[in-house]
Amino acid sequence: MAEDIVQKVFINYEQEDDDFPAIKTYLYKEVLNACNQHTAAVKTAVIKAEVGGEINRAIAALPEGCSKVFKLSYVEELKNEEIAAEMAMPVSWVKTQKVRALELLHWRLKPETFLVLNFFLSIAE
Repeated sequence: MAEDIVQKVFINYEQEDDDFPAIKTYLYKEVLNACNQHTAAVKTAVIKAEVGGEINRAIAALPEGCSKVFKLSYVEELKNEEIAAEMAMPVSWVKTQKVRALELLHWRLKPETFLVLNFFLSIAE
């Protein structure tokens, strides 16, 4: 990864029109900035994976009906009526299971993780 970062910095340097008399300082700052950007991207990916894993584990730990309704509703984006037809249950049961799933997730997830889940659920609707 370090070689890729340095190579990218040299390519950027070659594309510059300006004459850089302080090449050592320029290259040091560019490599440092590129490394910081890479580190930030890696940290973001790790956080996303951890939060996603925590949410997936919590959904998998839900009771079977809640879990299935939650997945059909929020992952497969089916309407309540479609879920009810697929599961041969009344629409009111589907609505109850969705509410129950969210309540259980609220208690099982860390507050900040539940906030992230709520955010994604709200933009999905």
